[in-house]
Amino acid sequence: TARAGRTLRWRGRGGAFESPGRGSCRKSPLAAASRATAGEAAAASFVLLANHGILPWDPPPARILLTGPFVDDGAALLGTWSLDGRAEDVVTPATSFRDRLGEGVVVDDGRFSDRTLMLARRSDVTVALVGEHPSRSGEANSISSLDLPAGQLEVVRQVAAPGKPLVVVVFTGRPLDLGEVLDRADAVLLAWHPGIEAGPALADALLGSAPPRGRLPMTFPRSVGHLPSSSHQRPTGRPIDPADDASAGRYLDVLLQPRLPFGWGLAYTTFRYGPPQLSANQMALHGGSIEVSVDVTNTGDRLGREVVQLYLRDLVADVTRPLRELADWVALDIEPGSTARATFEITPGQLGYYDRNLTYRVEAGQAEVIVGPNAAEGVSARFSIGP
Repeated sequence: TARAGRTLRWRGRGGAFESPGRGSCRKSPLAAASRATAGEAAAASFVLLANHGILPWDPPPARILLTGPFVDDGAALLGTWSLDGRAEDVVTPATSFRDRLGEGVVVDDGRFSDRTLMLARRSDVTVALVGEHPSRSGEANSISSLDLPAGQLEVVRQVAAPGKPLVVVVFTGRPLDLGEVLDRADAVLLAWHPGIEAGPALADALLGSAPPRGRLPMTFPRSVGHLPSSSHQRPTGRPIDPADDASAGRYLDVLLQPRLPFGWGLAYTTFRYGPPQLSANQMALHGGSIEVSVDVTNTGDRLGREVVQLYLRDLVADVTRPLRELADWVALDIEPGSTARATFEITPGQLGYYDRNLTYRVEAGQAEVIVGPNAAEGVSARFSIGP
């Protein structure tokens, strides 16, 4: 057909038939520009889950132990859906940290825990690279547990025991139960499966030259028993305020709230939110809009990026609506001590939904807007949608 002919000509011009099975792009994935893009993408995806003042390294520690199964395994760093990726093309953490920091870096794959503990005692800081091999993800490769693979948590406990600073880097493609890791480590970085520039991106993140900027695209529950866990939870007849979770929660042995909510992610500085300002308290049902703005202040001593998130809640509807729905977001780069303003526009369509008859509708009534750093925090205000 004509369409098939056009497709074949397009693929031919792209070089697909010069290298069968290798795609339709002439540009090598190992070109310098491609590697730079891969590194930027990896660094931007990292999520800083916890940091008790240990990161970034400025200056770097004199003696660093780099340990764990991901220290020098290129294939594991590519992830499940790497397609044509080759392990030998990956710049691993072992290579990058040695190149950047020299002989002060000791690399240990963690096979012998006694040796790992001895090296941790001799080091100024330990970086434990743990997580899931790509073989635990993808089609027909699901794992029912949310725990780290066997033996990894024991190693984290062991290297944390001497009281030396500990940074844990987690490689995975799904939510995990990281409760004990967060409790024991001085900093925790979620690195996903970052690809061919994994090593340089990780070194940049820990040294502060490319700070982590990612935010969680899913909720990290406290345990398997908390599933399903989502930011789209519906309200119930027995709402629980997070402040009352310990005494009024629905579990006898653990808190109800997720360990890490949707949208979570820290920076190497801190931020303070002002009250939301609405351009009006009522929005016309047809063709109306309200502008929402909030001032965000960098209260730390480093330049930082804050991802300001806008959530909406329809308070009264024909069917039960989520407690919070992400409607918009904006990233602000803010200098220390400075304030920037995030501005959003709300329209009636953002509060629309499909009713029990699968008919799309937007109703008049009360609604709530919440602006904050994640789905569990923020400042709120109410407005009404009029006829």
